Amino acid sequence: MSDDLRLFDFQETAADQIAGAASEWVEYFAQDGPLYFGKTPIPFIGHLKAVTGAGKTPILAKIVGDLSPAIILWTSKSSAVADQTYRNLNGKYAHLLPPHTQVVRERPSRAEWEQLLDATAGVTIWVTTVGSWNEAEFAQSEGSESARLNMHRPQKDWGGDRSPWDQLRSAPQRPLWVVYDESHNQTGTQLEQLIGLRPIGFLLASATPPTGEQFDNFAEVVKADEQASAIAAHGRYQVPTREVVEHHLLKHTIVVENFDSDADQLLDAAVSLHREITN
Repeated sequence: MSDDLRLFDFQETAADQIAGAASEWVEYFAQDGPLYFGKTPIPFIGHLKAVTGAGKTPILAKIVGDLSPAIILWTSKSSAVADQTYRNLNGKYAHLLPPHTQVVRERPSRAEWEQLLDATAGVTIWVTTVGSWNEAEFAQSEGSESARLNMHRPQKDWGGDRSPWDQLRSAPQRPLWVVYDESHNQTGTQLEQLIGLRPIGFLLASATPPTGEQFDNFAEVVKADEQASAIAAHGRYQVPTREVVEHHLLKHTIVVENFDSDADQLLDAAVSLHREITN
């Protein structure tokens, strides 16, 4: 008998519905191209709403495993969450991903980076913190170690003469998807930067729906297209809290593990988690 972690039925249902909607979105626009808002192609926006403890990471892993071939920019505000995600995707959740999936951290080797850009098959997941690509946050930190990396600047030891962000926007041979874990911490500026990469789609995991002027504009355009609107609705899934409770997964204690972040950031994260648990 395999020791691999198996998803509960409610987790499988969530993953299958969102992955199915993502595939429908790609298929619908495969022939004539995507919808546009101005000159910006409108990405698929999947939203997984679930309380803490519902198993968002394995659900997301199962979803991205169905998107092959793909590059996944998997990001989170918390460096502790990013570190844990990297370990789990390489460990107990690896079987949820396609064989030979490559999971790399913020500072990949030159070989890993070249493979990420040049490969035409399979899945590569680049696990990052928001601070590594959020220009505004990097500027405020004055280049401190908490930012770890500025993807908007060249990283010559592994990325060459062009910034990783520029290369990620223009050089990949596979579709780009963005996974934003704990996306209730996102800001409009962050979303604009991610939209600038022109990903095929977003997979957002949070207790609250994504917000921002760009997303609102996208929603208006999608709403006017009957089939796109139906697919978009199919891409939103709320995990029933009762299922999480019945499977004894609901967390009753908030544990703060990220000692590298600013106090304000830690407090914001703690307040968000408390709302998830008590609502």
